[in-house]
Amino acid sequence: MAADQAGNLTVGQVRRTSSSQPMNLVPVFLGSAPGRALVDSGAVRSLMSGEMYRRIQKRGTKVKHVTNERMPNLYSADSSPLAAQAIIDIDVKVGGVKFPFVFIVMEKLGFDCILGMDLLEATEAVIDIRTNALHLFGGLTSVAMTHTGQHVTVTTVNRVTI
Repeated sequence: MAADQAGNLTVGQVRRTSSSQPMNLVPVFLGSAPGRALVDSGAVRSLMSGEMYRRIQKRGTKVKHVTNERMPNLYSADSSPLAAQAIIDIDVKVGGVKFPFVFIVMEKLGFDCILGMDLLEATEAVIDIRTNALHLFGGLTSVAMTHTGQHVTVTTVNRVTI
């Protein structure tokens, strides 16, 4: 970075990475079902796919239907209306921390779930673009955002020789 005679700061070169896949997917558990969540600060509400909802039910996870909330009118980024199926309250686990949250179930959704601004605000989320990480609850938990959102398998090794 350098300053010109007028005092304007200039950056040598801005690097742009191009990827056809989003780099903002995180692994989650909804109830006891593993899934992939899109971190979307442009979404007002958090959503769950109908497919994910059925996976949760097959695992026997108790799902609390929210009946005191009116079904919202939802619209996609291109302003076309979206049909909500249900509103549910379920335990979400992100990066080792479990908390209850309300999701709107949508039959057709491109991801298992979308973590919208309602969840991001409630968890005091910080999206760190430099490290490509999502930090929740004031840094209590952090999880890498990737293009796969796959769960990382950790294997415990009894004996290591170096």
